[in-house]
Amino acid sequence: MSDADLDELFAFDEDYESQEKEVGEILHAGDIRGVLESPVVTNLQQNTPKSEENGSNPAPMNKKPSFDTEAAEQRLQRRRQLLDNEFARAKAAADAESDALEGKDIQENIASLQAQLSGLQDKIIAAEAALVTLQQQAAEADRRTEQSLAAIKDDIASVESESEALQVKLRLQQAELARLDEEASALAAAKETRAKQHTEELREGARQYARLLQTLPYPSPQAMRAAVDRDIAEYCKDREAEVRQTNDRIGVRYDSGAKSVQFSNGSVKYILPSGEEFVTFFNGDLKRTWPDGAQLYLYADVGTLTFTAADGAAIHLFSATGQVESHLDGRVEVYDANGEKRVVQR
Repeated sequence: MSDADLDELFAFDEDYESQEKEVGEILHAGDIRGVLESPVVTNLQQNTPKSEENGSNPAPMNKKPSFDTEAAEQRLQRRRQLLDNEFARAKAAADAESDALEGKDIQENIASLQAQLSGLQDKIIAAEAALVTLQQQAAEADRRTEQSLAAIKDDIASVESESEALQVKLRLQQAELARLDEEASALAAAKETRAKQHTEELREGARQYARLLQTLPYPSPQAMRAAVDRDIAEYCKDREAEVRQTNDRIGVRYDSGAKSVQFSNGSVKYILPSGEEFVTFFNGDLKRTWPDGAQLYLYADVGTLTFTAADGAAIHLFSATGQVESHLDGRVEVYDANGEKRVVQR
């Protein structure tokens, strides 16, 4: 609305001069919303008579004497129309300004949201990249875990196989141990039995040893030699009754009835009245023979006595070891002084 229009609008009424000035100042300031909210416009909208609506003439107004009624009505109608138009324009402008402000706020909000969205998108991209990395790490961890599990399963299978083999081996060893225990028990029992048998054999061997020694005419070579020397001294101490010498032999008969034959090599044979014979050999050996055919021979160099009975059984006494051998029917048994017995020939 121009200044001329305002002058025409408010010229007829002195009461509105101050209001004209106020509205002009608001319009000059460009504040459309201030015009709409001005008490002048509000008062005019409330107090302007509307003949079209109530069908009566408007209330009489204080008029200056220079204005007539028709002109005042026309000017009032025009004033109302101008105010309505201005009010509609101001409202439209205010709505547009409000829409613009709201649009600006929306744009700013959109820009802010877009910035936030961009930031969120960057974060989403970073999160997706991190997720891909984590997925790769998880896949690698799964792969390593599977490899570890496979290795562990292989180890478990190997351990189970070894355990089963060890169990089989353990059962075999336990069976072998039980067998060895049985054998050890049997061996211990057998050993005990053999020990008892051996003890008994030693006792029997000692008894047999004693019997064999008793079977010998003399228990030692020294006893045999002492006995022979004693018999020769007893039977050949008298004077010689007859002496004969033939073929390098010298025969002598004694008063006791004993005889002796001396050989050129130094050996001497004595024959007693009982039929027993003694032979002293040049090398120190000594032999005695009984009428029933039994014979005892002493090997002087080794101190061994050999007695041959009339039935052919032979007994050897080895003075160096104390062993006694019994020869009978091709069986040779050797006895030690402690009773040990060995069969060396059958």
